[in-house]
Amino acid sequence: MQTERRLGLPDVRHMVGYGTTKIYEGMKNGTFPKGRKDGRIAYWLESEIQRWILETAEAASKN
Repeated sequence: MQTERRLGLPDVRHMVGYGTTKIYEGMKNGTFPKGRKDGRIAYWLESEIQRWILETAEAASKN
């Protein structure tokens, strides 16, 4: 069984090219995947970030 890779905020920022504020604003208004918490550590599942990147690119190409 393969474990889903967890990404910390620095990894997510690097992958999507957004700053911390834009990521958290997107989470608040529903335009960015919500992070999860493990104790005090925030993380995102890599598959959710990759899916968001693909969906965002597809939406941009349709405009």
